[in-house]
Amino acid sequence: RGQTLCYRMPVEACPRVGVLGGVYLVPLEDAPGGRRVIGGATYEPLGMGAEVEVEADADAPSAALADLRAQLGLLWPPSEGAQLEGGRLHGSGIRAVPPRTHLGSVPLTGRVPGTENAWFVTGLGGRGLLYHAELGRTVAAAALTNDHGALLSETTAKRT
Repeated sequence: RGQTLCYRMPVEACPRVGVLGGVYLVPLEDAPGGRRVIGGATYEPLGMGAEVEVEADADAPSAALADLRAQLGLLWPPSEGAQLEGGRLHGSGIRAVPPRTHLGSVPLTGRVPGTENAWFVTGLGGRGLLYHAELGRTVAAAALTNDHGALLSETTAKRT
């Protein structure tokens, strides 16, 4: 599971572009009282079939969120004392990560079973920036030519 925080910061204290360094900060739109900035994300591994717990107590942040806030403060010091919008937690989600192979945890691509014109890219986990362009290119080529062989063999269900 990954959780994010939403800060409301004075415009002059905000990063002008996204900042990445293990954790990340992404400036959003201006809002009354400053600019919204999303900071993320925690990394809380879940096992297969695990139930996801949503924290209901805004006054009792988890250790993972406290650690995230500390890491974001090191990445962008002005965020350290910034006001958290809506209490503290902005959102949470699940990162889809495929099973590990001898190549590691590699994203999956292919045609959606039972369809002719639907293709997928999934399982990027936290590595979407690394793979998105090449996987997008190969899946587009496969879809346009109707050729499953255009996909990177390492990313197909029939991995070699």
